[in-house]
Amino acid sequence: MLGHLSEYRSSKINNREELHNVYGHFRRANLDELKIICDELDRSLLIILQKQYTYDYRNMYEKYLKEYSKMYFAAKNAYLEAQEKECVGSDRNTHNIFEFYHLATKQYILLKQFYEKYNIISYRL
Repeated sequence: MLGHLSEYRSSKINNREELHNVYGHFRRANLDELKIICDELDRSLLIILQKQYTYDYRNMYEKYLKEYSKMYFAAKNAYLEAQEKECVGSDRNTHNIFEFYHLATKQYILLKQFYEKYNIISYRL
């Protein structure tokens, strides 16, 4: 990305192609950031699910585990769908892959917020 910017700035000709190439790298970097967020949230939230599935929640919130599991698998499926739809590069000409990764990221964040709302449970595990 920086190489293309350097070429654009140092060239005496206004070369829009270099800026176009910068944009592709910028899209790819942002896409990779969303994937890293999804990977890390998926890993940590799956560990939480594995630790919690034997706990008796009836005295706290009896639907907690069912809702947590449902939210986790919805986020996981959205992430898998995004991965399946992704092509090589930044998918600039195929479709807006960011919509798919944004949906998955948003679902993981909602699950994390749900977990934190009931985090008193984690102290008893």
